[in-house]
Amino acid sequence: MPNRPWTNADNVKLRSLAGKIPTKEIAAQLGRSMGATVVQASKLKLSLNRRQRTKGVNEPGAAGFVASITSVESPV
Repeated sequence: MPNRPWTNADNVKLRSLAGKIPTKEIAAQLGRSMGATVVQASKLKLSLNRRQRTKGVNEPGAAGFVASITSVESPV
């Protein structure tokens, strides 16, 4: 695959998709290899790691966290 310069439009799209969808899909949308996509993201100081969804208040495991931050003892 011949080298093709990254355009401003490519970089804008990469920034908008980074961390939201898998790297393989980003590369496909940009018409680039995964390697080229990873290298360019690094040059732009972007993380391609997908962001983990945090637990909501009504999800298991959240109650203990909420209880721990709401039950602060007051100094006497």
